[in-house]
Amino acid sequence: MKSSLDTCIQNYDKAIASLDTAKEACKACDKDKDTNKDKKCSPKHVSKVNFMLSAAVSNFSACEEALNDAGSPPKPWVKDDAMVEGTNILLEVAKKIK
Repeated sequence: MKSSLDTCIQNYDKAIASLDTAKEACKACDKDKDTNKDKKCSPKHVSKVNFMLSAAVSNFSACEEALNDAGSPPKPWVKDDAMVEGTNILLEVAKKIK
């Protein structure tokens, strides 16, 4: 069980880092603070957002798999599914960025 929880800690740390990286890539597409005009959002930024959000979903899933493989009792947190669903919604939004 300890090994599974260690896997979860590592994967949640990675998920947080992935979400932070996606957030930074999104900032490149925000409005310019000085001119209030939209910045050009490059395909590179959109790809990075998609990749990082996908990585976060994979990290959430890896934790759940580790717990299931260990035959652990139901997870002590219930927000895991909400985080995955929220990240999936962000992925759909990111796909629509042009």
